[in-house]
Amino acid sequence: MDAVAVLVQQNYHLIIEALLAIIILYMLFHKSYKLKETKEQLSAEEVEQLIAEWKPRPLVEEEQLREARESFISVAKKESDVPVFSSGMGPHVTLAGDGDGEADQQIDYLNFASTGFLDYQVNDTVINAAVSTLRSNGVGSCGPRGFYGTVDVHMNLETKIAKFMGTEEAVLYSSGFATVASVIPAFAKTGDYVIVDKGCSLEVQVGVHLSRSKVHYFTHNDMRDLKRILQALQSDNIFDGTHRVFVIIEGLYLHHADIAPLPEIMNLKSEYPFRLIINESFSIGVLGNHGRGITEHFNIPITDVEIIAASVGNSIGSIGGFSCGDKQVCAHQRLNSSGYVFSCSLPPYLASAAIQSITLMEAGVEVRMLQDLMDHLWTVLPQQIKSLEVFGKKPSPIVHLRLKKSSGDRRHDEQILQEIVDKARTSGRIILTRAKYVKQERFMPEPSIRFAISAHHTRQELTDSLKTINKIAESIQMN
Repeated sequence: MDAVAVLVQQNYHLIIEALLAIIILYMLFHKSYKLKETKEQLSAEEVEQLIAEWKPRPLVEEEQLREARESFISVAKKESDVPVFSSGMGPHVTLAGDGDGEADQQIDYLNFASTGFLDYQVNDTVINAAVSTLRSNGVGSCGPRGFYGTVDVHMNLETKIAKFMGTEEAVLYSSGFATVASVIPAFAKTGDYVIVDKGCSLEVQVGVHLSRSKVHYFTHNDMRDLKRILQALQSDNIFDGTHRVFVIIEGLYLHHADIAPLPEIMNLKSEYPFRLIINESFSIGVLGNHGRGITEHFNIPITDVEIIAASVGNSIGSIGGFSCGDKQVCAHQRLNSSGYVFSCSLPPYLASAAIQSITLMEAGVEVRMLQDLMDHLWTVLPQQIKSLEVFGKKPSPIVHLRLKKSSGDRRHDEQILQEIVDKARTSGRIILTRAKYVKQERFMPEPSIRFAISAHHTRQELTDSLKTINKIAESIQMN
């Protein structure tokens, strides 16, 4: 027995390895389930009957169809009456017809619906740059950036953005929405913690959902609520170096028409080791002496922010988006960001247009014009708008106009607001838009009319338009 014990002791590892090998072979060749054997077979007639009776689940549920009919057919105009533009989307636009069937009649309107705040989308210098590249590089690259879709102007634009923003590198995307929605899950993963302002737009919400991280939402611009969440994570020992924590905000909130309190957030950042992601889609071109966004507005070094992402489709007046940061952050996106890896690259002529827009932005002329008009906007708003509630804060080129007394029925409130929008167009020659949201919005804002100014509106046009809107709103609500 002693000899056997010694033999086992000397070769115990071989015995264990043999047992493991047996277990592995058993698991490989043993079925985890057994098919139920039955002698009954369906006849051909029974199979045909089952197929005939099968009713697939509809692509659109009946409840969704009902909501669509009520919200889009009863609130919005008929498709034949949808305004059709026959000009560029500048401060003054031309509509083909006036909604009464006169499709060949050209009518001029004041445009307060566009978020092209600096009017670069109709700037002659920008247009000429796009035309020149269109002739030399064609319409599109027809391929993702990593698969023969990179053109020299893409590289030039990324260099231009990085230099303008003051970061090491920038990454160009072909979709503004996909930029933010792709950047977030490229870094935040399962097991990470993401803290998001409830005022963030849908692209942020989509990106957070795709990250599969543990998500906490804090009350919009409420730093006490943000600190409460951070303290709770600290109590749970989340800041132990084994977890990553991200805080996501926006520079200028489209849903709330206000800006983030970045200095207070940076103070919290010095106390709690989280990484900061800022969506600057609506603050680029608006905030800061040269339109560099919220960091320039508050004179905070941009290098203190890990990731900045933004759309090119607003102030810059083109299409697409970008993300900027240090070299490591940008290199990671080129391999792991779905919106970059799998989407066809931005058409070269649009990249050239964006380069020219940023060159104009560096001079700061239109930025100063816009900021001067924003000061005037927030001065005259309380004087001119009496029949609607003004929602937003200075500095913002966007204002939300809400009903002072809600009926309690969202669709009914939207109908009233749509009537104001329609009458402003037909009788006031003013283009407005009702703020519209998809059902997937996690925190649905109240119904409103979104009023947006641009650099080349005059003070008189702004004052007169607000006065007209107020009269129209007053007359409609009295009926």
